[in-house]
Amino acid sequence: MEQLIAHWDGKVLVLGRISEGGDAPTMMLLESDGADGQLLPQVQAEGPAVETLLWPVERLLFRPFYLPLSHMRLLDETVLGQELEDQCGIEANDWWLAWQAAKSGEGLAGMVFGLPEVERQALAEHSLLNHCTAMLPDAWIRLQAQLPEDAHAATVLDADHDGLFVGVFRQGVWRGMRRINISSHSRLEDAAEDVIRSLAAMGHEPADDCFGRIGEALSAHLLERLGAWRGEVMAELPARAEASIAAAATVSADKGPNFRRSTWSPATAWLGRLSAWRRTAMLATLAVLLSVMASLYSLHGLRGQIDEARAAIEAAFHRGLPQETVMLDPIAQLRAAGGVSTDASSWVLLRQLRALGTVRKRMGDAKLSELHAADGSVSLVGDVTDFAAVDQLRELLAGELDVTVRIDDTERDSGRVRYRLSW
Repeated sequence: MEQLIAHWDGKVLVLGRISEGGDAPTMMLLESDGADGQLLPQVQAEGPAVETLLWPVERLLFRPFYLPLSHMRLLDETVLGQELEDQCGIEANDWWLAWQAAKSGEGLAGMVFGLPEVERQALAEHSLLNHCTAMLPDAWIRLQAQLPEDAHAATVLDADHDGLFVGVFRQGVWRGMRRINISSHSRLEDAAEDVIRSLAAMGHEPADDCFGRIGEALSAHLLERLGAWRGEVMAELPARAEASIAAAATVSADKGPNFRRSTWSPATAWLGRLSAWRRTAMLATLAVLLSVMASLYSLHGLRGQIDEARAAIEAAFHRGLPQETVMLDPIAQLRAAGGVSTDASSWVLLRQLRALGTVRKRMGDAKLSELHAADGSVSLVGDVTDFAAVDQLRELLAGELDVTVRIDDTERDSGRVRYRLSW
C-alpha cells in the first residue's frame, strides 16, 4: 500500500511516496512558488492522492494553554478562541484552530494552532486537498516522531539541514515548541544560546532527559548545557521536507492538531469510513427499522388504551360531579371536590426548589432562569461566569439532591456561559 505525503515550507512543495515496508520515502519536487499568486502550486502527479499535508509552523499562530475545565467535552473552538483573544489580542474569527490537549491537574492543558482563515479559504478549492484527511503543523509531526512512547517529561530537539525544532513535553501534552533557523545566527554559540533560552521559556528543567537528533557542529556548543542526552548526533542532516515526510510516515495523526476537522473534513474521508462499515450499517439499519415498526404497533395499541381510559375518566367525572359543566382537569377537580391533597410529586418538587435555593446562595453569581419538571425529570437553564462554574454548580446540585446531575449543553454568550443541566 502506498501513501502520499506533501510538505510545504512556504516556497517549495515536496511530495513523498511512502511504500509499505520501504526503507525511505521517494521524494518529488513539484514546483517552487505558487503560480498565479496561488498559496500552493497545483498538483499534477499521477498515482495515489495526497493524504497528509504538513504545514510550516512559521505560518501559524500557536500557543500553549491551560484551562480549568473538568472534562474534554467542554473544550472547543469557542473556548480556545476566547483564550487566544485574551492571550494575543486577536480576533478569533480570523483563525481556523486545531489543538491537542490532555488532563493536567484540575484542568486541561495543551497546544493550540491557528491557520489564518483567509489561507484556509484559499485552500478550500485546491486540488491538493481533495482527498487530504490530515493537515498538521510540521513542528508537531517532527517532535512527536522523536518522542519516546513512555515519556512523561522530556525535551526534544530535531535538526535538519535548514534549522532545528525544539519542544518541551509534560504529562501527555506539549508545553511549547519552536522552529529555530540556525543560519540566521552569525555564530553557533549564539544559536545554542537561542536554543537554551527558548527551552527555558517552555519549562525545560536540567533534570529532563533530552531526545532527538542534532548536528555535530551545534552539539559541541549545546549538549553540555542540556540534561542527559538520549538522542543522535549526526554528521549529515536531511533536508527539512525529507525529515518531515519521513516523520509523518511513523506518527498517527488521529490525536494530533488536525486542521481538517469539523466542516472542513473531506467528504471522501467520511465516505471511505462508511464504505468499510457498509454491511454492519445495513444490518443496524434493518434492526432499527424492525424496532420502529414494533414501536408503532405498540403505540397504536396504547393509543386505544388511552382513548378508553379518557372515556372512563370523563364518565367518572360526570357521575361524581354532575353539577360541573366545565371539565379542565378532571383528576384535579375530583380531588378538590373530595378534599384530597396533591400527590407526592409536589413534595419532590418543593424539595428540589429548596435545594436550588441553597445552591444559589453558595454560588453567588450563578443565575437560574428556567426550571422544567415533567415525568420525574428536571431541566435547569441559567448562566454563570465561566465553564468551571458550570461544573461547580453540577457538583453542588448532585450533593444537595443526592442524584446524578448531567451537563447537557454549554455556550459562551456575552461574556458569560449559558448552561443546561438535567437530572
